[in-house]
Amino acid sequence: MAEPNINQVPSDNACEPPNSVNSVATSQGIVQVDNSNGMPASEYWETVSDFASDITRAAKNALSNRRSHFKKVVAVIAYWETSSGLDHLRAQADELGKLFEDDFKFEVLVYKIPDNVTDRKFISTIGDELDKVSKDRDSLFILYYGGHATMPDTTTTRLWKKENRPRSPEIEWSSAIRSLFKTGAICSKLFVFDCCHAGGMIDPTLAWETSFSSFTTAFLEEISNNTYDVWELHSVLCDSDKRNHYKLSKFPHYQDFMGHQGQSASTLIKKVGPPVTSENRPQTAPDMLDRLTTMTDAVICIAVTFNCTAEAFIKEFDAIQKNWKRWFRFAPTEFDDVIVKACRGSALIAAFNSNSCITIWSFPVWLWDAMAPLSGYQFIGIIRPKNVALIASGAQAGVAGVDVSSNTMSVDERMRELDIEIQDVPFVDVDPGVFNRELLRLGLYAQPNQLRLEQPPVLGGGNITEGTYSGTQAALTHAYNRIERSYESYFDVLQIEPSLPRYIELSAKQEIFQYSQYPKNPDGSVAQYPPHLEHIPKQDQVSLLKIFNALGLAETQVLIKQVVPDSFTGRTARWLLDLVNGNVSDATQQGSSIKAYETYNMLHRKSGTDIEQGANLGLLPDWYTDRRFADQSFTGTNPTTIKKISPSLLDEFIAAAKQSGYDHWAQSLPANADSLFVQDCRYFRAAFGAQADEELHHKEPVSDNSWACAAITLFQLHPDGKLHPVAIVCDYKGTMASSVTVFNQRQLPTDPSGQEESDWTWRYAKTCAQVSDWIRHEVGVHLTRAHMIEESLIVATHRTIPMDHIVFKLLEPHWYRTLSLNAAARSTLVPQIIKDLVGLKPEYLYQLIRYEFESFDYVNNYVPNDLARRGFPNTTEGLSGQKYKNYAYAKNMTSMWYCIRKYVMNMLQTYYGKDGKNVQDDQCITDWCKEVQTKGFIKSFPTIKRLDELCDAVTMSIHIAAPFHSAVNYLQSFYQTFVLAKPPCLCSPLPQTLEELKKYTEKDLVDALPLGRQRQWLLSVQVPWLLSFKTPSDRSLISFAQSQWHTHRGDSQADREIGDISEQFYNELKKLQVEFLITSKSMDKNSIPYMVLDPSNTAASILI
Repeated sequence: MAEPNINQVPSDNACEPPNSVNSVATSQGIVQVDNSNGMPASEYWETVSDFASDITRAAKNALSNRRSHFKKVVAVIAYWETSSGLDHLRAQADELGKLFEDDFKFEVLVYKIPDNVTDRKFISTIGDELDKVSKDRDSLFILYYGGHATMPDTTTTRLWKKENRPRSPEIEWSSAIRSLFKTGAICSKLFVFDCCHAGGMIDPTLAWETSFSSFTTAFLEEISNNTYDVWELHSVLCDSDKRNHYKLSKFPHYQDFMGHQGQSASTLIKKVGPPVTSENRPQTAPDMLDRLTTMTDAVICIAVTFNCTAEAFIKEFDAIQKNWKRWFRFAPTEFDDVIVKACRGSALIAAFNSNSCITIWSFPVWLWDAMAPLSGYQFIGIIRPKNVALIASGAQAGVAGVDVSSNTMSVDERMRELDIEIQDVPFVDVDPGVFNRELLRLGLYAQPNQLRLEQPPVLGGGNITEGTYSGTQAALTHAYNRIERSYESYFDVLQIEPSLPRYIELSAKQEIFQYSQYPKNPDGSVAQYPPHLEHIPKQDQVSLLKIFNALGLAETQVLIKQVVPDSFTGRTARWLLDLVNGNVSDATQQGSSIKAYETYNMLHRKSGTDIEQGANLGLLPDWYTDRRFADQSFTGTNPTTIKKISPSLLDEFIAAAKQSGYDHWAQSLPANADSLFVQDCRYFRAAFGAQADEELHHKEPVSDNSWACAAITLFQLHPDGKLHPVAIVCDYKGTMASSVTVFNQRQLPTDPSGQEESDWTWRYAKTCAQVSDWIRHEVGVHLTRAHMIEESLIVATHRTIPMDHIVFKLLEPHWYRTLSLNAAARSTLVPQIIKDLVGLKPEYLYQLIRYEFESFDYVNNYVPNDLARRGFPNTTEGLSGQKYKNYAYAKNMTSMWYCIRKYVMNMLQTYYGKDGKNVQDDQCITDWCKEVQTKGFIKSFPTIKRLDELCDAVTMSIHIAAPFHSAVNYLQSFYQTFVLAKPPCLCSPLPQTLEELKKYTEKDLVDALPLGRQRQWLLSVQVPWLLSFKTPSDRSLISFAQSQWHTHRGDSQADREIGDISEQFYNELKKLQVEFLITSKSMDKNSIPYMVLDPSNTAASILI
């Protein structure tokens, strides 16, 4: 056998078939595949070279429409202008920039980073270059950095440093990359790092030594002499032979997230079958191909037969394997997995006396689908490896093929950590044993009477008066989690939420599930909360009192307040929030500068446990603008209350505009009445029972005086879908004439926005509007209309509907943890936290909860009815116009409502039949309606007689528990942890006249924000973060549908019916995932993505 030419790359002509072709069916249709030019008639291969040519032809056919060149390439070569010991690296970087500019014809900026650089200046410099190509998918942006970099192992922060020592000039690269590339940059991006930790990769890695044989040296030589795509370039540089050639001792190990933790190392989907012929080789099914092409680590495993001996194969293979990748020059940068890599270290283990041999290969799924169906290929299966990122980080150390050592810290890094004092180390959580001991030491305990457990325990009387921010944050999280677990245990014992399901007769459930007294307590006092599950035992319920006291539930009513100190000490006292993952640091030294808070928020933010991965609104440079303010009424935490303006309120706005000299608005408002909408909180004082002109303020013993307001915001919805704020009543006091009303100087969304940042009068008014919305959202919408309304329904259902009834079966999965969670909230969140945050008297706070509950109209809040009542279209078609493109909540919730309703109707018909005539004769339904209306005090609950009415009522209950609660809960961290954007209260009295407000400066706005209030700020940040933990994957709505399908795969008719309905529900939810993504991407450019209602994000029940 002739020795192959190992240096020759097949030309394009060598891959072009002169004669016949075969047609191969793929997911994209019929693809013409070359089947000539050297293909053996027997369909087996003589040499590896023949086999490689066949694969190359398949790759070219599959990728025939690929893009071959970028339209424009901009490169930035960045390094520190002065940095000791790195002169050689700077020279190499300059050479690289010159090579890019002269030989590659790229547009190049050599950015010599000065010692006095700021993060903002760095981002601006890089951003200016990125802007040249960022909006073009066919362009490329290259960023090279050579120098020092560090990454403390206890944070996700990556720093570019001038010198590898403390207090050296530095840039926070992890924040910069978020600001530059998170949204808007759709061009291709290539990062080249010659530094430790590779600048900002997923896990810490070690770079090549910055010796004269540096990574930049290798990079320069390879791109000077060869043509590579990006993926291949990385593979070449990391190849061990290349490393030895360049004498590189360590190399960067690129890692990406692939798969999910817990999968087996390899899964063969299809076993090895008998030999197949070219006519019946299985093609990849189109639907499977569609799924697998998105799994970049999934490959096809095949057996390939060679018409040569094993010895001959190994001899040729050894000769060519080092240059194997050169045969696959058709790989574009879009396909990371196109290069077929041969196994290294191959050896002949055994050989039979035969003239043929069989080898095992793996290919990308899409490439296999384009290969000619020949008998020389035998399909084995689809293989997917474990998550290599998790393995590399130490989850399974020592797995073959993963350089685990590259993820360990250097000795120097460990040595530097010796200089960090214990009080300056981020504090993640409290050891439970230490937490117990400390509570006892400080007197934060309850001492039960062991002989008479039914008697109330004696509280220890302790209180933490001074502490640190990080310690308080850890203690607060730990304490609240314990409170939730205590209630879960208590409700488990009482069989309210049992860990193991039990069938309980209806009569027994009526004893277990009792409503609390309402509207008056047994002693005649006003009940604080609307009707809910009575879980606190009465004095004659001795056995329950023993359990209640033994589980420590009495002390939960004071524990949170006790663990949050009145003042803070230690180094972190100089920071407003130095929590585990940071927030605004050094804030108490920032004076009246809002910019300082923005910068610190950018550099130090909460961890990514929520749906927005830890980001918050303050990271956007335009967070304070009219656009971001208005967007929140459509896609923020409270997109549920904006409504069309009433004629009487419009008349008041017109009169206010005339009175205050806003002539433009006085003339334009009457002409645009149909496009005017409001967020209207003027009902607050009536709801509180306060006087029309009463000042709303309150001072808790451990806090300063705080103020609340009843703001009204007027918006205009333009035909292009832009919502623009027109006017704000800072605090409505009976009439607009007796209130302070300010109109926007910007008359259109397209008006110049350069003055928005310094328009302190308007920014103060928007802050008042956000304070009102914080109260309305947290107390009225989230707590009451989600948690409280659903609990009343749950108790009524348990008391009237047997467990084997279809309505109970439909609703029960959507109640998981809700009752115990609500009990913990009533015991802790409202009386110990919310009461501290809002500027309302406690009696006003509880009166608002009762008002929102009693005024809730169950039927009018069905999604179609609610949208129509608020002045919006209530159908998918009606909302599809340009005018409503940014109201993603309405569009998504309309589709979700009809999806859930269809599922509910299908399930109900398995019980009542298609016509549902016997609904009116179902005594359980009759009792249910009466119980909800009378004992549950939801007086607007329908009296159900028809199947349609029952379907709507059940759909509404699921809607409240799942999509509605998800929409108003899971975005809290993003919109509220940056307290400047949405504070819970004002910290100074409101202006009494418009003239006074017009004189406001930045200092006046800062004084009105809780910036200097340590306790209040901590709670304002911590609570939204605590309540916004992302839905566990096993508790999402789509997981519920999938789980129900899996549990109804039996042969009975009932199983088949429910299984089919569940499968249909699952498929409809999958379609919604696509629809909601399209809706999000169809909003205005640079809108904050709205994916909270994606069925994989939507919780199936109220979980938090």
